[in-house]
Amino acid sequence: MKALLDTNIIIHRETSRVLNENIGILFFWLDKLGYKKCIHNLTIQEINKYEDENVRKTMLAKMASYEVLQLSLPLDAQVEKIGREIDVTDNDIIDTRILNELYCGRVDLLISEDKKIYKKAEQLGVGNKVKSIDAFLEWVLTENPGLQDYKVKNIRIEKFGNITLDQPFFDSLKRDYPEFVDWYQGHYDREAYVCGENKDIKAFLSLKTEFPHTENYSDVVPKFVDNKKLKICTFKVVANGYKIGERFLKIAFDYAIRNKVDEIYLTVIPEDEAREALISLIKEYGFEFWGKKGEKEEVYLRSMKKEFNETSPERTYPYYKKDKSVYLVTINEKYHTSLFPDSIVRTENPNNYIENKSYANAIRKYYLTRAFSERPQKGDILIFCRTAGSRYKSAITTIGIVCGLKDRFRSFDEFAAMCSRRSALTEKERRELWDKNPYYPPKVIDFLYVESIKKKIIVDRLSQLGFDTDLMKYGIIKMAPNLVEQIIKEAEISTDLIVR
Repeated sequence: MKALLDTNIIIHRETSRVLNENIGILFFWLDKLGYKKCIHNLTIQEINKYEDENVRKTMLAKMASYEVLQLSLPLDAQVEKIGREIDVTDNDIIDTRILNELYCGRVDLLISEDKKIYKKAEQLGVGNKVKSIDAFLEWVLTENPGLQDYKVKNIRIEKFGNITLDQPFFDSLKRDYPEFVDWYQGHYDREAYVCGENKDIKAFLSLKTEFPHTENYSDVVPKFVDNKKLKICTFKVVANGYKIGERFLKIAFDYAIRNKVDEIYLTVIPEDEAREALISLIKEYGFEFWGKKGEKEEVYLRSMKKEFNETSPERTYPYYKKDKSVYLVTINEKYHTSLFPDSIVRTENPNNYIENKSYANAIRKYYLTRAFSERPQKGDILIFCRTAGSRYKSAITTIGIVCGLKDRFRSFDEFAAMCSRRSALTEKERRELWDKNPYYPPKVIDFLYVESIKKKIIVDRLSQLGFDTDLMKYGIIKMAPNLVEQIIKEAEISTDLIVR
C-alpha cells in the first residue's frame, strides 16, 4: 500500500521546529501498517522555492527517505473539472495534480492538512481516502484496535503536583509562556483533567471560576464585562485520534452550567496549526474573538446565556428548545455504551469502557440507520433508548440535538467518508449496512450529545405512560408532547438546559 504525503505534511515532518506534535505518531502508524511513504515531484519543486537556503538544503537532503513520483499522471477529466471550479492559487492547482494521483489509483491514501483537497476529494467520491493527520489517527485507532501497542486511559482528575513538568508535553507551554512554570508551581494543589500517565501526559485541561470584582482584566482589550466567568486556563491536547478536545469542551460546558457562570473565555497564541485547530474547534461551539490580551494572546469568549441557535445548534450547545419535535431513537446495547459512555447502565461492567474512542469522546456523533419512518430536522430532540431484548431491560438513557440528516450518497466511499469518525460501527459493519440495499442508502443523523439521563426509565414504564412500544421496531418514533412532559418529570431531567 502507498500513502502519498502532501507538501504540508513533509514540511511538518522535516522542519526543525515541530508544527504539529502528532506528526511523529502519524509516521509511526504509517510504518506499523506497512504503508510505503511517497511524495510527488511537485512537492520537491515547492521545497526548492524556499528562500531560506539552510532550511531548503536540510529538507531536500531528507527526500531520499521517500519514494518520489517523478512524473504526473494525465489529469482525469472529472478531476480537471472540479479543479477549475475550486482552484484559485498556483498551490491549489498543484494540490489538484497531487489529488489526481489518488483518484486515478496510483496511491491508496493521501495525507494532507489542506481543506480544499478535502472538498475536492469529497466531490470526487474519494473523501474516505484523504485524511488529515488527526483523521488518520482516528481511523487507525477505530479500525485497527488490534494493532495498538498501548491503551490511553480515559480522562481523569489529577493534582498539578502529581504531574511532572519535565516531559515533552509541556515544552511548548514553557516556551511560549515564560511565567508558566511559576504559575504551575504556585497551584500545586489545583486539579486538572488529564489523559495519559502522569509522566507521559497526552491532554491537560485546567479550569478556574472567576467572580465579579476579584480579577484584574486591565490587559484585555476591549475591557471585559465584570461578571462571573469560567476561565479555561490551560487547554492542550496532543491530538492522537481520540477527540479529547471535544471531550474537554463538554467538561467545560458542564462545569459552566453547574457553576452558573455568565461567560467562558480562554486566550490563545495562534502561532501553529495545533492552536489554529483549537481556535477552529471552539469557534464551532460558539466562542467568538473578543480582542487581545497583551501583545501576543488572542481572547475568545462564549456567552452562557440560555438561548438556542436555530441555524447552528452547536453554537448555543448544550441548550435545546422545548417546543421542538422529540423522537425516541433505538440503539442496540452492542453500540450504546461505546457511543455514550456516560450513559452506562448498572448491568454493564465499567471496566469494558475505560479506553478512549474518538466517537465516544466526540460531542458531535453520527447515528446510522435504515429506519425510513421519520426524518428528524435540525434542532429536534432525540431521546435514545438502549434496547436489550426485553422491555424490562431496555431503557431511555441519553438526550441529543439534531444538527442534520443525510441519506443521499453517490457511493459507499462517500458514505464512509462522512461517518467513519463519529459512528460506533466498524468499517465492516458500515459496509454490511450499505450492502443491504445500495440503491437506498442508510440515513446518517448528525447530532450533538447533550447529557445522560440520570434516572433511566425502562420501556415497560414508558408503556404504562401511554407509549406504544410496538412502534419501536421502526427505530425512530415521534413522541407526543404530553408523553415528553411525563418523561421530563419522571426521569428528573434538569430544566437548566431547556430553552422555553
